[in-house]
Amino acid sequence: MKKIIIADSGSTKTDWVIVDLLSGNELHRFSTSGINPFYMQREEITSLVRRQWDKDIGFNDVERVHFYGAGCSSESKCQIVQSGLKGVFPDSDIRVSHDMMAAARAFPGNESRIACILGTGSNACLYADGEIREKVFSLGYLFGDEGSGAHIGKKMAASYLKEEMPKPLARLLEEKYAESKEEILHQVYGKPFPNRYLAGFAKLAGENLEHPFIQQVVDQCFYSFFQNYVLTFSDALQHPVFFTGSVAHHFQPLLENVAGACGYPSIVVCRSPLQGLIDYHVKRD
Repeated sequence: MKKIIIADSGSTKTDWVIVDLLSGNELHRFSTSGINPFYMQREEITSLVRRQWDKDIGFNDVERVHFYGAGCSSESKCQIVQSGLKGVFPDSDIRVSHDMMAAARAFPGNESRIACILGTGSNACLYADGEIREKVFSLGYLFGDEGSGAHIGKKMAASYLKEEMPKPLARLLEEKYAESKEEILHQVYGKPFPNRYLAGFAKLAGENLEHPFIQQVVDQCFYSFFQNYVLTFSDALQHPVFFTGSVAHHFQPLLENVAGACGYPSIVVCRSPLQGLIDYHVKRD
């Protein structure tokens, strides 16, 4: 049996799938915590994968690992992930790519498209003929990531801290998170992975989409995403737009409304790129 592993990693979660390359059959699928080289070193990646790997699955007899990850935007960052995975799969051919390539390859065909990610973070690229032709330099959750879970969550948390959030929603937030304002600030400024923490507040938005305040916050975040990402590409309105990611999936009705207002009456949303990546690599490996 010729096995390959495909991993799609955001800052919050990594989805792994093991595939029999000859038959194209999926053998195993499971998740671990997210892997991001901006926040993790090689040893931490090796340790995380070994700790959280499905105990019923070994590490041997894997010919190739295709890892697509948030933060894998430069050779040095890709090298951190590659070295970390080598500590787990020493005999495997390990190939690390940016998560934007996963979003672009998630959909069949090589025709031009704008591929977008809306998850804990956000990004977009213009993809054509099997290559990323244009991309936006990601500024991360602090300066960018518009439209992402971290961005929506940051807006939610800020409105609560500034006492601008309607009181019924503020009470829901207090009941859900049971944290003081001081603890929220400590989590953001003093603990690891503040982007993950902020994205947690987006869940409150997702559970209360009917509230006008929530709709206003999410709409503003999505408009910012289109203005700062999608509409910056050459002939932007001439290309179809495809989305992957949990935020695109959970907030799809609001995303479709904003897309329509920005000139895209139809968009395609897929929660995870994994199935498209399986199809892609079974044909090419």
